[in-house]
Amino acid sequence: MPNHLPSRCVQFEIGRPILGPSGQYENLAVHGLHRPPSTQTFKPVSPPPTGIDSPLPLLSETYDCILLMETIEHIPDQFLLLQEIARILKPNGRLILTKPNNSSFSGRLANLWTEGERSNMYLPNEKTLISYDNGNEYLGRFFLLGAQKLRSLAAKSKLDIEEIYPNQFSNSSLVWGILLYPFLWIRSVLTRRKLTKNLPAASEEITAINEQHQLNINPTVLLHKHFCVVFQKVAE
Repeated sequence: MPNHLPSRCVQFEIGRPILGPSGQYENLAVHGLHRPPSTQTFKPVSPPPTGIDSPLPLLSETYDCILLMETIEHIPDQFLLLQEIARILKPNGRLILTKPNNSSFSGRLANLWTEGERSNMYLPNEKTLISYDNGNEYLGRFFLLGAQKLRSLAAKSKLDIEEIYPNQFSNSSLVWGILLYPFLWIRSVLTRRKLTKNLPAASEEITAINEQHQLNINPTVLLHKHFCVVFQKVAE
């Protein structure tokens, strides 16, 4: 991935939400690195954990770049998190996000076979929902969302997709893609045509539907195991 970090940059990795002593799912750990403009070194930035249903304890329009790596699929209220990220980003600031890619061909077929992330696994159940990481408890990938839903939640939070990057090529998705891509492309084109038929030519709704269509047929999304995307905050 190209260097998206400007000279004045704060990087944040928003960690997994942790179950508190009371058993309530309550904490969102935020870890960060701050690079002062006059240096090439980073200084740790570690605000205290905050409730996942509370605003982040960070100032608005402060940061150039935020990293959200393999995290959003653990967060119940993903819309709130994206809204908070947009709030603390500067205008034109960037969110770099990765997550397991359930929008690949293999991921889509896994939803057909088992409704799981992969065809050889089910969704977490009531016995396996809680996972462990270095002694901490957190909800497993129960809230995994697809690329389309992520795009819409981000767009509603004033975060637009800037670029999607390849991340771990999937051989099984390639096999399925050779068989299914023509049908997927035709179905997506027909769906776009139906949804836009009666809309004004220059409407924002048509723009959004066209973006959904392009995302739906994007080979990078369809053929990789992880979804790796850069969002840019829309300047008001």
